[in-house]
Amino acid sequence: MKPLAAPVVPGDTDWERFDNAVSMVLKVPKAAMLADDAKRKAKFRRKRARAKKAEATATNSNLYH
Repeated sequence: MKPLAAPVVPGDTDWERFDNAVSMVLKVPKAAMLADDAKRKAKFRRKRARAKKAEATATNSNLYH
């Protein structure tokens, strides 16, 4: 598999090109960050709810034995 070619990054000096490349990578729209955060929190809530349900089921089954 061949690696992709380096993207064209504007800048006159190596430092400017490096700074612009880092900025291009790190700058993310706020809406995208909020959407990702909401997905992560929802996944955590679902996981926690499943764990609590499993714990409650295990506790209830122990009451009858």
